[in-house]
Amino acid sequence: MVDKLLNDASYRSYWRGYEYFKEGRVKNIQRFDGTTYSAIVSGCEDYHVRIDFAHPRKSTCDCPHAEGRRVVCKHKVALAFAVSPEALKKADDIMEEQLRYQAEREQREHEQYKRIKKKVMEMSLEDLRDYVIYQMIEDENRDDPNYDDEEFFDW
Repeated sequence: MVDKLLNDASYRSYWRGYEYFKEGRVKNIQRFDGTTYSAIVSGCEDYHVRIDFAHPRKSTCDCPHAEGRRVVCKHKVALAFAVSPEALKKADDIMEEQLRYQAEREQREHEQYKRIKKKVMEMSLEDLRDYVIYQMIEDENRDDPNYDDEEFFDW
């Protein structure tokens, strides 16, 4: 049931709601039945949020983004995470995977930087200047479909 509401959230609302929950902005949670909850979620102001997992379109929030509209705002998402350990676990797993991927990417970029810097430091000044000129020509001609770098340079 929670998945329906969270799937209707935009990417931005989903992750901002996740942050809001993690920051402890969800207060005074009340459960009305097995599928309906309300709470105060602090943003720029305190917003009154009510979510109905059985009927997600009946969920409400009085924030400027969602008031009078059927959108899933970050405040609704934060409340959903507060009442659904399963949904929170999924988001935590995704966040952990993203952080791991980011760390791996940064490590690859660092290794690439070191490898390229070593090559540059081994180049003569003349070779380095020629290479920069070649790259500038490539940049200028990147969008020209008739440009063939093989015609001009023999590296």
